[in-house]
Amino acid sequence: MKKRYLAIGGLLLPEDPAWKFMMQEGVIVGKRKDDPGIFQILHASQDTLPQPVTHEFCLQVLRVMLKAEEEPTERQMGESICGPYGAATFKREREVMRGWYCRRPPGLIYGVYACPATAAKGPGYVFITARCALIMAEVLFDRASWGFEDDPLTKVLLENFERLEHERPEGPHQNEEFRNQKSE
Repeated sequence: MKKRYLAIGGLLLPEDPAWKFMMQEGVIVGKRKDDPGIFQILHASQDTLPQPVTHEFCLQVLRVMLKAEEEPTERQMGESICGPYGAATFKREREVMRGWYCRRPPGLIYGVYACPATAAKGPGYVFITARCALIMAEVLFDRASWGFEDDPLTKVLLENFERLEHERPEGPHQNEEFRNQKSE
């Protein structure tokens, strides 16, 4: 079965009936059912990024976005053929923000889930942040909406992404971030 994507704000997000996404002031904003948190996704195009894109740069952008001066916790970093991807948590007295970044050929995608500090614990928080991590792992640039629908790179990216999706084990228990959070 072919995976369905929601085209919004220049990106393709994996469809999930539990989530509602909308555009607000140039940012994709998501809400999952009755969860108290908000998930925001935005992107920067390749031509606006320094080269090479580093983890330090990505983390600095997260800090600026969140107006965070504190050191992040639960930091994760990895490298792919496209560049860095990672995550970090910023804890404040009244709220917790988990941020993700991933480099794709057309640019960089950021996601931030923010919720009240009282909601940032237990299985519900682990589940929702694992779902956000999964969305960030599957998000793609919507090259067709940028006028590249017949572009060979767009076709190859979509075909290979769909093939890899079928090879990946299903369920949040397979998500590395979910396993790491569960063990903490």
